[in-house]
Amino acid sequence: MIRFELSGECMPQGSKVARIVGRRIVVGGLTAVVAPRAVMVESADIGRQKRKSGALQRWRENVGAAARSEFGTGKPWECPVELSCEFVVKRPPSHWTKSGRLKASSPPFPTRPDLSKLIRAVEDALTGIVYRDDGLVVSYGAMAKRYAEAGGVGGVRVNVRRL
Repeated sequence: MIRFELSGECMPQGSKVARIVGRRIVVGGLTAVVAPRAVMVESADIGRQKRKSGALQRWRENVGAAARSEFGTGKPWECPVELSCEFVVKRPPSHWTKSGRLKASSPPFPTRPDLSKLIRAVEDALTGIVYRDDGLVVSYGAMAKRYAEAGGVGGVRVNVRRL
């Protein structure tokens, strides 16, 4: 079994979408793309998102580095595995009073980010490090997200078990 913890803001991994890139030209009032090609980008990196560009990639690299320090540099597992994760999410400032106490109206559990998208980011980060492919994750153990205690930061606790 591999176990590790990582502090930091947990990043969800959403869907990918294709963007067409290439040199754009205007012909007869219409825009055309010269030598177009599709590039896959994270849907969360498009539009008006609150997180910084590349935050998901940095999160996945940090998860991978934490796993590598626990797993070592051995060959990734080729067998089915069970994945368990507990995500800790920092409460937003709106949940606290000016005196630093938790407001009575604050929800007991986080609704965002989406748990399944948090799991997806960890699964992909462990691919090639702990297991050969994330398709080898055939079972989920305990999966949960909760708010951090007062003054606490976010993070994740991960267990990967060979089946």
